[in-house]
Amino acid sequence: MKNTRNRQNSGFSLVEVIITVAVLGIMSAIAISAYQNVTKSSRITVAQNLVETLNNATKEFGHAQYELLSSGNTDSTDEVHILKTLQWKDPGIELGVAGPFMRQDWSPATSDDTDDYRAVWSGSYWRLIEPGETGAGLKVDFNANDVGIPVVHDDDFTPFPRPTFEVEVEETDDSLGLSNPNLNTQPHPGNDPEIQNPDAMDRYLIASTTFL
Repeated sequence: MKNTRNRQNSGFSLVEVIITVAVLGIMSAIAISAYQNVTKSSRITVAQNLVETLNNATKEFGHAQYELLSSGNTDSTDEVHILKTLQWKDPGIELGVAGPFMRQDWSPATSDDTDDYRAVWSGSYWRLIEPGETGAGLKVDFNANDVGIPVVHDDDFTPFPRPTFEVEVEETDDSLGLSNPNLNTQPHPGNDPEIQNPDAMDRYLIASTTFL
């Protein structure tokens, strides 16, 4: 009988069980929160590295061929076109770097889902959109499901167009004589028989030296 009582008294009380469960719950909550923070930090690092890689490829393309510029868009068409341009090897370039400037086995999907990390073309460079922000771009796939798929360019593929610039010519001020076509073609006074008096000579010298 004495051994049976000792065995019964050696068990955990209800209070001890409740305290143990509470401690385990707190520790689990802390561990899960820390894991989520580490996961989020890792995702941000991977996404930022991807955007940096895109920007480096864009800079190399600009140095070797021409600068990529656009007015931007909202449906990710520029992102896809520019990426394919960076992945393209131009057969028409014999001298210089023909490409590709980006790996040719990366085929990312496009996304406007606010739960995704996205690489977005801003008109002259790439930037990262994090979850919670709106905007369409190249989806960052952390499972690398978009790597290993060869990119196929059509035979009639046209790279992203070169930027065009319009130069505006300002009208000259007639009050200053800038629009006078004869201003710079006047004969030297020593060779012009019509300019003989000192007053005419002074006017000529003033007109000839004002815009030098």
